Amino acid sequence: MIWIDKFISSLWNKAEKSCSISVESSSYVRIFVGFFILLTKETSLVYWLNDFPDALYNPSILSIGLFFSEVPNNTLLSIVDFTYSLAAIGITLGYRTRLSSWLFIFSYFFLYSFRMSFGKVDHIILMPLVVMCFSFSNWGTVNALRVDKKSKYHSKSSASLALLICIGMFTAGLEKAFRWIDFDLESSGFMLWFHGGFMVIGEEPLLADYIFKTPLWVFETFDYIAPIFELTPLLFLLSGKFWWRIWLAVACFFHLSNTLLLSIYFIPNIMVYSVFLYCFVNKKNVWFARNLSKIFYFLALTLGTLHIIDITCMRLLTVSQLLPSNLIYSLSNPITPALMWLIPLTIFSIVIFKHTSLKSSH
Repeated sequence: MIWIDKFISSLWNKAEKSCSISVESSSYVRIFVGFFILLTKETSLVYWLNDFPDALYNPSILSIGLFFSEVPNNTLLSIVDFTYSLAAIGITLGYRTRLSSWLFIFSYFFLYSFRMSFGKVDHIILMPLVVMCFSFSNWGTVNALRVDKKSKYHSKSSASLALLICIGMFTAGLEKAFRWIDFDLESSGFMLWFHGGFMVIGEEPLLADYIFKTPLWVFETFDYIAPIFELTPLLFLLSGKFWWRIWLAVACFFHLSNTLLLSIYFIPNIMVYSVFLYCFVNKKNVWFARNLSKIFYFLALTLGTLHIIDITCMRLLTVSQLLPSNLIYSLSNPITPALMWLIPLTIFSIVIFKHTSLKSSH
């Protein structure tokens, strides 16, 4: 059994080296995560559920909703929603960060358990997993309002998140591989997604016109590229920092393509991949990370305050809501998600280009 322990230990060490984040950089991750949570938070996350008949209420087995015979009243939902916003503000401020992190995780799963108890499915699991993984780090010990105790698991936090991404992608890619890789031009997994959104739901992706003008064999290649991409992140992670950066850049391009071609946004994943941008913070660019965090800090506190006022006014005083039900989607759908994906893609590409240029010069 000793060789198994050594093998697992060597894999962990490789994963840690590929995505190590310093303690100071993790504090900037904390501020960015708090900002992103509040930026993408829906003001009417679950309140509309009380308009549905109880006969449609069907929570899954692994769900908090299983302990309820019906959706709780809006008073309880408002309290948990209030906790959600308050915990996100606590994460941003660094006030009892671990406690704030777990309060956020509980309130997140509580609200989404009911949201998905009527057949709706959202791919949102990675956002709370980021907070969960970093709750074991030292992201609340620097640049924090109330400093947490230091953790001995700091180096494992970002590696744990990377491994969870690899597992999630692998499970998605495995199913696609069995169904999409069929060497049959008469069927296409990509086109099935496109026609389902375009013909049935009525979505019009930004590049929809070009899809109709493109030969079918091009999209057949997508059916092979997508599963291969989703099945291989662990290989890239264990191959070192450079190759992990390559995979993350490709991941951003993959989601940008889905946004433009299929109107599938996966906005929470922007936060998840962007966390690893903080691996590149060093003495030369730390000033930029520090000043950017100050902007995120101010914006997060502003958004958090508005969310709390919004919950109070809309639920307790029955006044019209201050914020749109979903801030990001209301700005300029679907251009905004595309621009948001372009930001991490550009930064990852610049980092990779600089790395290859430096190597070639030596």
